[in-house]
Amino acid sequence: MTYISDIYAARDIDERRDMITSKILAEMVAKNSPCEYVGTLDDARKKLRTVDTEQKNSLLLLLGAGNIDELRDLL
Repeated sequence: MTYISDIYAARDIDERRDMITSKILAEMVAKNSPCEYVGTLDDARKKLRTVDTEQKNSLLLLLGAGNIDELRDLL
């Protein structure tokens, strides 16, 4: 299962920022494999804690830029 949180905006140009969102990306990925948009990092933390409780021995791989390490610290 893939969970996608909000995109970290780095050096994006404002006009291009609305071309892709995390929600759109999650919908595109979900066409080919299980995927869910989870929103903010705090929302992702809540979701991942639920998954960990329900599915023991899960592997969690965090990929991202910017403040994604905050999610690791929250878990």
